[in-house]
Amino acid sequence: MHVLTFDLCRSMSPRCYSIAFSIFMMLGLAVSAQNTEKINNLTSKAQKSQHSERYHTLNALGWEYRKFQPDSTLYFCQKALDEAKANGTKNTVATSLNFMGVAYFYKGDYSNAFRYYTKAHGFAKENDDLAQYAHAFNNIGRLYFIQGDLVQSYEHYFHALRIFKDIKDNDGMAHAYKSLGNLFKTEKNYDKALEMLGLANSIREQNGGGSSRISILSEMAETHKLKSNYQKSKEYLHIAEEVAKNTGDSISMAKIKLGLSSLYFDTSVYQQALRSAQEALRTINKTKNKDMLSRAYFQLGKVNFKLKDFASAKSCFSRTIQLTEKSGMLERQFGAYLYLSNIYKKEGNLNRSFINFKNYTYLKDSAEHMDKVRTIELLTARVDVEKISSEFEALKSKELQDQQTIRYERAKNLTQTMALLLALSLFITLYLAFRRRVATSKALESKNQQIEQQSQEISTQNKRIQAQNQKLQKRNDTLADLNDEKDNLMHLVAHDLKSPFNKLLGLLDLVGMTGPLNNEQSELTQLSKNTARAGVSLITDLLDATAFEVSQRLHVSTIEACGFLDERIIEFSTESASKGIRISNESDKKVYFDTDRESLTRIIDNLISNAIKYGNLNTDIRLSSFEQHEHIVGISIKDQGPGFSREDKKNLYKKFQRLSAKPTAGESSNGLGLAIVKTLADRLHCTIELISESGQGSEFILYFPKTILQGPPVSLPEIVHE
Repeated sequence: MHVLTFDLCRSMSPRCYSIAFSIFMMLGLAVSAQNTEKINNLTSKAQKSQHSERYHTLNALGWEYRKFQPDSTLYFCQKALDEAKANGTKNTVATSLNFMGVAYFYKGDYSNAFRYYTKAHGFAKENDDLAQYAHAFNNIGRLYFIQGDLVQSYEHYFHALRIFKDIKDNDGMAHAYKSLGNLFKTEKNYDKALEMLGLANSIREQNGGGSSRISILSEMAETHKLKSNYQKSKEYLHIAEEVAKNTGDSISMAKIKLGLSSLYFDTSVYQQALRSAQEALRTINKTKNKDMLSRAYFQLGKVNFKLKDFASAKSCFSRTIQLTEKSGMLERQFGAYLYLSNIYKKEGNLNRSFINFKNYTYLKDSAEHMDKVRTIELLTARVDVEKISSEFEALKSKELQDQQTIRYERAKNLTQTMALLLALSLFITLYLAFRRRVATSKALESKNQQIEQQSQEISTQNKRIQAQNQKLQKRNDTLADLNDEKDNLMHLVAHDLKSPFNKLLGLLDLVGMTGPLNNEQSELTQLSKNTARAGVSLITDLLDATAFEVSQRLHVSTIEACGFLDERIIEFSTESASKGIRISNESDKKVYFDTDRESLTRIIDNLISNAIKYGNLNTDIRLSSFEQHEHIVGISIKDQGPGFSREDKKNLYKKFQRLSAKPTAGESSNGLGLAIVKTLADRLHCTIELISESGQGSEFILYFPKTILQGPPVSLPEIVHE
C-alpha cells in the first residue's frame, strides 16, 4: 500500500499530492508507533522539496521506519537512490545503502544486510564519505557479532571508532561505544562493558537524544543483571521505559518488556515475567524482526516451563526453532531443543525427548566445534615443541658424556698403545657420525627451502583462487538477479495472459445470452470456452509450478489419512461420475502423521484428477492409506488407466512433458501436473513410488514421514518399477 500510494502521489497535482500523501501517512501511522511528529514534518518537506533535495528527505523518512516497518525503509531509500541517480549526485548513495542494510538487519535477513553494508562501505570509500564509511564498519561488525566472530567484530568496531574520533562525529562515536560495550559484555568483561556504555549514554544525553538512549540504558540494565546487581538493573530498565513512553517508541518498549521479563524470571517472579513477555510479543508481532520474535518466544517458553504450562511452552519453543534455524543464532536454537527435550521427558514421551536432545547436542557441538579444533591444534603444537625440546636436551647431555669419554681415553692412551688405537677408532667413529649429521642438516635445510618455496606458491595460488572466487561470486549475483528478473517477467506475462482469456469466457457467455444459437454455433461456442478454460488452467499451473520451486514455510498440522482421503473422494464425485468411474477408499485403519495440509491436498488432487482424466470409462480408482512402519505413512492411488510406457517413466516429472496417454474425454493437458506433484513431495520430504506397465493401469504410492523434517526442501529419488 505504501509503494502504490507514493507512486500515485508523484503523478498528481500538488494539491492532490498533498491530500493523498496525508492519507498514506495516516494509514501508515495507524498501525505503528513511530515518531509521528517527525514523520509528518518529513512528509510535508518531501511534498514541497525540489528534486535536487528530495533524496535527503526520503533517506530521513526511511530511517524513521527502520524498526517497525523496515519494508517502508527499503522503499523510501530506493526512491532516494533513484532521485540521486536522476540528479547525478553521489553524496547520499552510501547513506541510502547503509539504511537499506539496517532495514534488512531488522527484518532478520542478515545475508542481504551484509550485501548492502558492503556496497555502502565500498561506495563511501570511493567517494571519501568518512562518516558512512565508519558506519559501514560498525554495521558489518554487528553482523560478525551476531555470528559469534568476536575478533572480526572487535576489529570493525575499533576501526569505526577511530574514524569517528578523527572526524569528531559524536553520534557515530556513541554508536561505536555501544557496539564495543555489547562485545565486552559477551566476553563477560562487565566493568569494561559498563564503561563503554556509559560513554555512549553520556554522548547521547548531551546531544538531547531521547529514543537513542533507550537501547544503551537497556544494555546497561542487562550488564548489571549479569553481575547479579538486580536492583540496579531494574532501575535502568525503568529509566529506559520512561524515555520510551515519552518518545512513543513501542518497539523499544517491547525490548524493555523483554528485559523486565528476563529480570523477573531470574528472580523467580514468574507471573510478572509472563505478563511482561506477553506485552512484548503483542508489539513485536506487528513487525518482521525474526531476532526479536525468537527472543520473545524463547522467553515465553522459559516462563511457561517454570509455570508448568507445557503445552504453551512447547508451542513457544517450536516457534523459536522455526525463527532461528536459518539465521545462525545457534545458542537460542539449541536452548529451545533442550527445553523441549525436558518437557517431553516430563510427559513420558521419551522418543520425542531423545530426538530433541539429539538436536540440542548436535547444535551445541557445532557451536563448540571450532573452539575444540583450535584447542587441539594448540595442544598438538605444544606437545611437539616439548618433544623437540626434550630430544635436544637428551642430545646435549649425550654430547657432554661423549666429550668426557674422549678426554678420558686420550689421557689413558698417553701410556698405552692399545688405548691410543682404541681412542683413534672411537674418534673415527664419532667423526663419521658428525659427517652424517652435517649431511642430514644440509638435507633438512634444503627440504625447508623447498617447503618455503611451496608455501609461497600455495599462497600465490590461494590469492588467485580468492580472486577467481570473487569473480564467480559476482557472476552468481548477476545470475541470481537475471533469474529473479526472469521469474518476475514470467509472472507478469502469465497474469497479463489470464485477463484476455477471462474476458473471452465472459464474451462467450454473452453470445449465448443474445439469442438461440444453432447447433454449429453452440458447438463452436463451447469449443471456444473449453479452449479459453484450458488456457487459464495452463497459466495457473505454470504460476504454481514456479511458485512451488521457491522455498516457503510449511504450515504443519496433524492429518488423519483415512478421513482425508474420504474428503478428496467427495470433492471429485461429480467429475468421476461423468465418466462412470468409481472411487473407493480401502484404508483398513486410521493412521496419523504431521505434514502441510495444503501441499498434501494439491498432491493427492493432481493424482486423482490425472486418474480420472486418463482413465477408461466405467473403471475403478482405489485409494488407501497404511502405516509402513512406526515412522512412515503410505498413501496409494491406484487406477485402471492406460499406464506408463518405459519412455514415459524417463520423462515422468519433467515440466511440459506430454506422455503417451491421452485424456479419454478430450480434456486439456499441459504436462505440469506431475512436475508440481514432485516439487511438493520434495518439500514434504516424501518419496514417490510408481508401479505401472503400459496398458495395465498404474499405482502411485507416497511415503510420508510421520513427523516432517525441519529444513529446506530436498529432492528425493523417485522409485519407478521398470
